[in-house]
Amino acid sequence: MIKNTKGITLFELLITISLASVVLMTLMSVLSTTLVTRNELDYSNRLSQENFELINTLNQKFLSLGYSSIVDISPEENPNHYIFVLTNEYDFDDTVPGGIIYIDDRYILHLDLTSGGLYLGPYDSFNQALFTFDVPSQYRITSSRLTILEGSSMGFECLRLFSSALHDNIFGTCSNAFVELNFTFTYEFRGANLSPRDYYTTLFF
Repeated sequence: MIKNTKGITLFELLITISLASVVLMTLMSVLSTTLVTRNELDYSNRLSQENFELINTLNQKFLSLGYSSIVDISPEENPNHYIFVLTNEYDFDDTVPGGIIYIDDRYILHLDLTSGGLYLGPYDSFNQALFTFDVPSQYRITSSRLTILEGSSMGFECLRLFSSALHDNIFGTCSNAFVELNFTFTYEFRGANLSPRDYYTTLFF
């Protein structure tokens, strides 16, 4: 019986390596695409969660103010700051003469593009000369990982003015409005800032 001792030729070896390389490159391409898709989905999920928490926080604060007003005090000389004063002006109480309780409880809603954050806190804790809260981290309502970039803006469209002079502070101020948030932001993920995303929403005040 004669045994085949020829073995694998150089040509056959090259064909085998070539085929293995094609298969390996295909698998690496599929793996790379899968990882990119997974990271993109994870990024989108994180931003969706951030957006939900932001909108929920603002809606709860707007609803808690009751009969309120909103005034824009943004500095014209510094376009990196959008500052709104939210005031809980008064409430109704049948147990008091006239049925009205004047509250005048004020808050600041501040979009600070120098720090890339959105803040909401008490009026008395806000330094209008420096455009910042006394303890900014205490009143930041966006994650420290999320940075709102330059070019973003915040505004409102007034729907109704107070038409009564029951209280000097509320006469002529805006009582109902659509607050517009037009943001471009990035998110820090695994030590790197991900590609910027645009975000726009309108909230009823």
